[in-house]
Amino acid sequence: MCGHAGCASLPGMIFRPLSHPVARRRLALLLPAVLVLPLAVAASAHAAKPDLVVTKLSDPPRSAPVGGSFSLSDTTLNRGRSAAGASDTRYYLTQDVGASLNARRRSTADPRTAVQDILLGGSRAIPVLPQGKRSVATPRRPARVRVPIGTRPGVYKVLACADDRAAVRESAEAPNCLAAKRPVTIVAPAADDAILAMSDAFDEPSEAEDQAGLETFAKTLCTPTTPARRFTVPQAIQSARAFLTKEAGAD
Repeated sequence: MCGHAGCASLPGMIFRPLSHPVARRRLALLLPAVLVLPLAVAASAHAAKPDLVVTKLSDPPRSAPVGGSFSLSDTTLNRGRSAAGASDTRYYLTQDVGASLNARRRSTADPRTAVQDILLGGSRAIPVLPQGKRSVATPRRPARVRVPIGTRPGVYKVLACADDRAAVRESAEAPNCLAAKRPVTIVAPAADDAILAMSDAFDEPSEAEDQAGLETFAKTLCTPTTPARRFTVPQAIQSARAFLTKEAGAD
């Protein structure tokens, strides 16, 4: 048995109170490990997640019309410590790359956002990526993007942003984006192009929808008329005078 108050013994083990010098020394050695262990576990869990980033992005054409489309080739890499599920890389126009990336770093949304960026139509589906693997959109199989109607003409940079639908929980949600080196000038479309662009933006109605629209139009505007009445000339003059007096006054 232990000779100190509050001390007990088990076979092969001796427990001493904290006031004992040996117990204090052992506690001093053990305490840093106890404090560091949760941090190490958290760091390990953090490091075990995937991390998707765009590492390469082709230059866009020198100019593109509003409503027009062009191709982009990018490389999306999983640089994390575990496999990443399927995701989507999407593309944006920005007139200030630094402001866009800073806004995305400060963003608390998932995926990260920058209100000044203009989302291009189209995206690239990224398959499941094991640790260290990448998905490449080659010039033969590029991503096709469209400049949305309403984009203000001007000079822009293109951003490609990995996991832009927040399908994958990553160790670092930002930065996921990379800017192309060469800018693109967005120009107003010609009149004919604008009509085609607007036509592309909406689905053509089906024959059934056309028929339903005509029936609604007929019910709304083609209402039955008041049955005709026969008037003598004096009666017609009196009716016209009464109508004009009501609408325009006695004068």
